[in-house]
Amino acid sequence: MSIQRTKIICTAFELLDEVGLDHLTMRRLAQALCIRAPSLYWHFANKQALIDGMADYLLNDIAQSYDETLPWQEQVKSMMRELRNCMLKHRDSARLFGGSFIVSDNILRAANRIIGVLVGAGASLEQAAFGGSSMFYYVLGVALEEQGLRQQRMMDQNIISETKKSMLELAGDQYPNVVACADFFLDVDMTPRFEFGIDAFIMGIEHKILLQESVQ
Repeated sequence: MSIQRTKIICTAFELLDEVGLDHLTMRRLAQALCIRAPSLYWHFANKQALIDGMADYLLNDIAQSYDETLPWQEQVKSMMRELRNCMLKHRDSARLFGGSFIVSDNILRAANRIIGVLVGAGASLEQAAFGGSSMFYYVLGVALEEQGLRQQRMMDQNIISETKKSMLELAGDQYPNVVACADFFLDVDMTPRFEFGIDAFIMGIEHKILLQESVQ
């Protein structure tokens, strides 16, 4: 029985949502597809190769269409929002990107786009490469945290209330700054925090571009 690569990846995502990344195995995937393992290994040599393929598939729609008339800052924000949405699309999907450097058409297209936007704004190649990759790692970190909180039910209001109570009791008068920021720390809506971080990155890149221009 022949099987298409896309069918394998889509079924792998169904399993990912059901059992999580740690319990997604090649054997379990082959069983779900009703095929023998050799047919699966024809497409993916091992689990890491499958994970890389799944991560690449998530980025199918990234940087496919964009509005070049927007300010470069808004173009960057749009791409980072797209990336975050991709990483939150499935259970553990952010973990698919961790600890590997995937070389694929989707990855390269996204990288080429962000580098092009930053260079067009006046960044050097080094600034564009470091700036783009740093924002990618930031998005990945936020997505990992958000998915982890969801899976541990840390976004449940009762759990948040208990966590806040413990924090305030421990902090007391010794850590007044933590007490003052407790509600911000425990806000389960990650979007304002995410947007704040992206704005900070963009402002930092803008500053570096201006510094570079001032010494030229």
